[in-house]
Amino acid sequence: MTAETLYPGLSIFPASIAHLDDIVQMERESFLTPWDRSAFEHEITALSWSRTLIAAMDDVPVGYLCFWTVAGEYQILKVAVHPQYRRRHIGAGMITHLIALAQKEHIAAITLELRESNGAAQSLYTACGFETDGIRKGYYTDTGENAILMSLSCVPPLQ
Repeated sequence: MTAETLYPGLSIFPASIAHLDDIVQMERESFLTPWDRSAFEHEITALSWSRTLIAAMDDVPVGYLCFWTVAGEYQILKVAVHPQYRRRHIGAGMITHLIALAQKEHIAAITLELRESNGAAQSLYTACGFETDGIRKGYYTDTGENAILMSLSCVPPLQ
């Protein structure tokens, strides 16, 4: 299943500096402790291991996904969807796109950490095939909340 079949009209492509205002706005509307513009600019322009993808409807950015390639794995740092477009499979579309990219690039696994209270994200990742690997107690410094560790193996099983 591709992102486009999950949500017709959705396109997913690499972010550029031109998308920073949209990314920062979605970030502020999505996270308790949002990254600032300079953090995203650094991710997009200065880090060779970092990539940010944009999800767009009719050329209007409606979501983003920021991830790193580390030791043959992808680590998801941020995923957000504009509030007006939530619950329309755009997050699933971005994750599905990332999984396909990982398989194309022979990435072993995709990992992430998320707030224990973020049940919607946990459900999304579980539906996309991720499994819970553990908990990091008190991981989030702003609230002391635990982080749930999740991962997805991208290596096809031996037959």
